[in-house]
Amino acid sequence: MAEPRQSFLSLCPAEPFRIFFPLATLLGISGVSLWPLFFSGLHKFYPGPMHARLMIEGFLAGFVIGFLGTALPRLLSAPPLRRAELGTLAVLFLTTAGLHIGGQPRAGDAAFIVLMLSFGACMIARVRRRTELPPPGFVLVAFGFFSGIIGPLLWLCGTQGSRMRRQIPLIGARRIRACQP
Repeated sequence: MAEPRQSFLSLCPAEPFRIFFPLATLLGISGVSLWPLFFSGLHKFYPGPMHARLMIEGFLAGFVIGFLGTALPRLLSAPPLRRAELGTLAVLFLTTAGLHIGGQPRAGDAAFIVLMLSFGACMIARVRRRTELPPPGFVLVAFGFFSGIIGPLLWLCGTQGSRMRRQIPLIGARRIRACQP
């Protein structure tokens, strides 16, 4: 006799990619669509900073969280995410994206840092309860994780060169407009 089919939501804690991959794809489409909207005149603001954050903190991070949240517990023979953990990560992910779309990059960066720290805490709990060792290349995951936190932290602290930071969107907008017929 065949086992009853599991519901989508019951599969998601063990396979977070089911939630994060589609959300990341939508954010990637949103981030890319800012440019046609800008060039058509529907958006009056220069989309560079919002595009960068949606693509990195939305598109890329969604795939990273979905992949590592699924693969790491399996590679370590550790328990999968719990529903509460998955729900918290999903809410933080959507909050980060919403803040960036809403034009609040500093709050979005802060939410992203909280998301990354929360995800890191979830994965550290799995590392502590592992029965297998991760592949040797997984040490690079830690470097990527810390880089993902350090970038938004530097922006929040203003150490990216405040004078230059104000000029980059203006330079980009001038060059784009110079290329238009």
